[in-house]
Amino acid sequence: MLPYSFRLALRHFSRKRIYSSIIILSLTVGFVCTCLLVSFLIAEENVDSFHAKRERLFELVSDDPFGASEGRLNYTTVATGNYLASYPEVENSCQLTAINHAEAEIDEKATPLATIGVDTSFFTMFDFPLASGTRKLTSDGVFITSAKARQLFGTTNVLGESFSLRTRDSVRLVSITGVFAEPKEKSHLKFDAVVSHAVIERPQGEARGGVHYLLLHNPDASTLEAKINGDTLRPTLLGTGKLKYYFVPLEKAYTSLWNRYPYMQTRSETFIWVGWIVGGLILFMASFNFANLFLLSMQERKKEAGIQKTLGISFWQVLRGATTEAGIYIGISFSLAIILAYSLMPIFNSVLQVDLQFDYMSRVTVLLIIGGVVLFLAIVVVLAATLQQRRVLPVSMMRNVSAKVRFSKLFFTLQFFVSITLCVCSITIIKQMKFIETAPIGFNRNIIQLDVIKKDLAPKVTELKNLVLQIPGVDGASQSSGNPISGLMIVAVEIDGKPVSVYLFEGDDDLVTTLDLEVLEGAGTIKNPGDKIVNETYLKTFNVKNPIGADFPGGPQGSKIVGVVKDFTCSSFKAAIPAVAISHRDQARSLLISYGQSDPGTLLPKIQASWTKIFPDEPFEFKILQQDLMKKYSEESLFYKVVLAASITSMIISCFGLFALSWAVIKSRAKEMGIRKVLGASIANVLGLLTATFAKRLLLAFAFAAPTGYYLMTLWMDRFVSKAPIDAWVFGGTALALTFIAIITLGFQTLKASLSSPLDEIKE
Repeated sequence: MLPYSFRLALRHFSRKRIYSSIIILSLTVGFVCTCLLVSFLIAEENVDSFHAKRERLFELVSDDPFGASEGRLNYTTVATGNYLASYPEVENSCQLTAINHAEAEIDEKATPLATIGVDTSFFTMFDFPLASGTRKLTSDGVFITSAKARQLFGTTNVLGESFSLRTRDSVRLVSITGVFAEPKEKSHLKFDAVVSHAVIERPQGEARGGVHYLLLHNPDASTLEAKINGDTLRPTLLGTGKLKYYFVPLEKAYTSLWNRYPYMQTRSETFIWVGWIVGGLILFMASFNFANLFLLSMQERKKEAGIQKTLGISFWQVLRGATTEAGIYIGISFSLAIILAYSLMPIFNSVLQVDLQFDYMSRVTVLLIIGGVVLFLAIVVVLAATLQQRRVLPVSMMRNVSAKVRFSKLFFTLQFFVSITLCVCSITIIKQMKFIETAPIGFNRNIIQLDVIKKDLAPKVTELKNLVLQIPGVDGASQSSGNPISGLMIVAVEIDGKPVSVYLFEGDDDLVTTLDLEVLEGAGTIKNPGDKIVNETYLKTFNVKNPIGADFPGGPQGSKIVGVVKDFTCSSFKAAIPAVAISHRDQARSLLISYGQSDPGTLLPKIQASWTKIFPDEPFEFKILQQDLMKKYSEESLFYKVVLAASITSMIISCFGLFALSWAVIKSRAKEMGIRKVLGASIANVLGLLTATFAKRLLLAFAFAAPTGYYLMTLWMDRFVSKAPIDAWVFGGTALALTFIAIITLGFQTLKASLSSPLDEIKE
């Protein structure tokens, strides 16, 4: 037979099914968000934690002379690595280099292979686990991941298998000497294959450079950093002693936004902190709703409690009853939350672009956090309910004298304050993202870019261009070294001893018209190879007054400025428009295709057919410029999704709180409403009195939330040079949405109370 306290709790649950369901729903929402967010955030904070020497591992970065990478540059040359190896404080070093456009060719079928070249010290410094093989790099060997092994061979038992490793400049037969296992935690390094630098053949004269990692004897790198920066003979990209070096701990590599190589994953530290704050707020709101509703349901049973106290029920019996009832609610809610979390995990991973596995919730740290939260919540609610019943006299309880939960209105206001603030933030972020998608950027967004991997095939791009121009819907085409968003070369030119970044790219005679750049002065085409077209910022930077025909500052002798174009966005809206110079080049490996108002999805098959005629053995690679631009805002896009989801979730939970408060107020004022009706109060009068309490709290929440949301969004928008204004309609729209939600939530209970019989209310 079930214990008495358990049967009593089930009976209460059955009698108040609607309110009990609301309690469970509120808790379930909070627990689902907590389980998913805590698991995700713990995984984010444990990136690279599986490396045994992580406390002594550092990434080497320098000042960024180009001003394009959050103030730091992680690219260094071999000479820098050799220089640092001479210091006794350095135990070992390893340079990582991206092998662009690498492919694994098996039976004449090429598969993209994200490959990095490393020094032989790679396995000495890093502890990526192996499923098979030995931790030793060879001059003809390759290590691949388990996932890539299954894709290429259908199994992970691939030791000794061979394939052709194709790069832009070479083809090399390599043998698989190791297979990586999945690490327990994520790494900021993401790759399909690892090879020794000796495997990759480089064009003669090309210097090898990349990202240097250092293993120090001492985890404190400050002394060595000061010693190196004090050496005037240290090699740098700008010359001897020109830049300072910094040692970034491995644990900070994941949150260092200058790590933008394709084989690196990063996450903004602000994003992680926002995740913790959002998770905490949602859990707080859900917990408060549970506590408030639970206490109100206990308060409604005051007659029963009064009789029990009269009959001599002990404190421990009251405590056991409250514990049993709270345990049922928490147990059911947590069980439902686990099921929902499992179901929502694929959506969660898709939205945040992660690969979080459900079993991560079983990690000790995650269990301790979630279990601690649940235990703390249960203890607080049970003690509050028990003490509330113990301090009220039995006679008062049986006389229906209500014991009000005085703190409920304050916390209700806080709930809607959080919800409204998040709502203002969500609308503002959506507005800015739409602005980024549609705002004028000074050049044609409707561009498809094709890239030829091999240098010796560049002359044939002209043939491809002529074919593509015959396709209906293509407005123009141009051979180019890149586009204004990516593929530009940045050089540092000194002005008064300070480096100034200049963006360079090249193209044929049709480049300006294809990109639809606005020509302000001079010509839009270049006749002489050394001449340049520059933008307005270039003229201001170098103080050029009469540009047409003037010598090109910093250029080779005889080069002239032949044209000036209006400033256009380079890289992203987060950076000021830099100085830009455009050179002439007849042959290049990129082809920019303007498709105007045509559908790129319709054009791409036709463009691919033209590609196949010219390059039958080469993979068809393309990118759409608009998508390339939006990739620059992937972090902002994720931030927007998190804030929007949090806004919706918090509003749902707040509605539970509003429902709870309206229930409490209507119950406590039942006799008052009955007397008012007897004395002639109309339904409208009663409705006004009942909703006034809620309206005041909502207005108070909005009065504080609107400026708070505005301030937070002003801080967030400061990262953009070009941004949408925060208009008044953002707050007006939020207020209207809040009013609508409040009416829907309050409507049923207030209308029911206003239409009920006054005699029934007075008899309560």
